[in-house]
Amino acid sequence: MRKGLLVLLGVVPLMVFSQEDFTLKGKIKRLPEGAKVFIQYRDQGQTILDSAVVKKNKFTYHGSVSEPAPARLILASNGETMEALQKEKEEPATNSIYLARGVIKFEGADFITAKGKGNAINNVYSKYKTQSEVMYRGFADLDAEYEAASDEQKQSEAFLRELETKAESLYEKQQHLDEEFVKSNPNNYISLAILDEIVSAENLIGLVKPEYERMSSNLKATELGKRLKEKIATMGRLAVGAVAPDFTLPDTVGNDLALSSLRGKYVLVDFWASWCAPCRQENPTVVAAFERFKDKNFTVLGVSLDRPGKKADWMKAIQDDKLEQWPHVSDLQFWDSPVVQLYSIRGIPQNYLLDPDGRIVASNLRGSALEEKLNEILN
Repeated sequence: MRKGLLVLLGVVPLMVFSQEDFTLKGKIKRLPEGAKVFIQYRDQGQTILDSAVVKKNKFTYHGSVSEPAPARLILASNGETMEALQKEKEEPATNSIYLARGVIKFEGADFITAKGKGNAINNVYSKYKTQSEVMYRGFADLDAEYEAASDEQKQSEAFLRELETKAESLYEKQQHLDEEFVKSNPNNYISLAILDEIVSAENLIGLVKPEYERMSSNLKATELGKRLKEKIATMGRLAVGAVAPDFTLPDTVGNDLALSSLRGKYVLVDFWASWCAPCRQENPTVVAAFERFKDKNFTVLGVSLDRPGKKADWMKAIQDDKLEQWPHVSDLQFWDSPVVQLYSIRGIPQNYLLDPDGRIVASNLRGSALEEKLNEILN
């Protein structure tokens, strides 16, 4: 799950952002006397870590931020230092709120389920967290199911595919929640944060760009608003209908191969790596699609993000997964490869389907979606 989203969101009044003075008042039942609550957040590019001591189930913290900021709250039940917490085997209890102007009341029966309220940001943020809890629990259950599985199950393609199917269903539900919220709340900070989190080549034209343009100049003037504007500009060159950015990389025998040299065919530009388990699980799908459509003006260009010095691993994966039927390129620079920034790659597998003119037809086609799209276009 995109856990970062749950600590990045908040709503603010539509005003010019200035210094946000806040007071955080915690009141949690069953908090040990002398426990410590760490408050961790970023402001003006700096990471800030502070703390408050619990007395009679309560703690108070005063501060200010230049604009609304997500904060992580970390409980040290015995009053430990942060260094001591990091050395413990069990993860400490954590929660999140949003630091912004006003009084923030952090209350609940226990630290993990407590919610922030009292100002506009945390009132809405708490509602969003509540709506997302179903998906969050679902992902936690999937993690537990995988950890409880036998070694044989963990090597089973059927078992892993089942978990992936469940995960995709949860992602779809979260995506629907995010999109509906943004459309229903067109001019607030939480919508801005959601858009910043979910922006992609797939939703840029239909959702992110038009919803961003609807927002006030005050929201756009925040650091988050400026960052999203840059992302929109970057993603614009990867949207459906845009000509895919050209690049040239060495193939498996060291000869340079340019993406543009494949013009005249439908091309699936497939970003993957030998070390990437989800990529390896997806490879049979790509092989099946190639076999079915290779005689219909379709090919694949494999672009590997393998590590420096790991050419042997890359070559072995190509052979083991039966990918020799189409060209492969890589500069073996891992995440430092120029194509990572060129295509705004934040995770793999990732792919782009291009038409014979090099224009992007679709992206992120996984599982049955790849064959369905190729069938739609080529048949």
